Amino acid sequence: MADYSNPIDVLISIIGGGVYFFIPLLVALMVGLFVFNFIQKKTQWKWMGSAIATVFILWFVVFVFIHFTSILAAAGQTDYHLIPEPIRNDPSFAGTTDSVLGLLLQSIVQAILSSAIFTLISMPFIFLGLVTFSLTEKRFTSIWARLAVTIGVWSLILAALVYFFPWILAGLIYLGFFGL
Repeated sequence: MADYSNPIDVLISIIGGGVYFFIPLLVALMVGLFVFNFIQKKTQWKWMGSAIATVFILWFVVFVFIHFTSILAAAGQTDYHLIPEPIRNDPSFAGTTDSVLGLLLQSIVQAILSSAIFTLISMPFIFLGLVTFSLTEKRFTSIWARLAVTIGVWSLILAALVYFFPWILAGLIYLGFFGL
């Protein structure tokens, strides 16, 4: 449990946590802007449809990477391409399939469902980030400064959420990897 008795310690912890969120959010934003512009050019969708598709694609790539790396690492440990005993006995894969191909297909379905749920969870944060980006328009003329301020503000907000509600991060990790 976090100690809230000293406000200075709380503030330092939140600022330190914000630093950890800044770089992944910056990378996700840069990749997301590229994917967003590509989707809008190719499909002529409105902003909302392109934003939802972009966030879904980014989450899907993350979940496919998470699931496939663990499955392929485990499959590489066996000579007969059967699922090793520790993974076969894992509750998230219990009783589903004994072939690696079946497990990969199951992981794709799980990644699609997890991506859809995480897209819905993250859309309000994306809209609020867009509002923050718009509010910085008069203060900063450079788009990079506006992006840095927006990412910095939301890094601190996410760090504060994780600091005051630490079960959120553990719950999201469980939901993404084991939940569906």
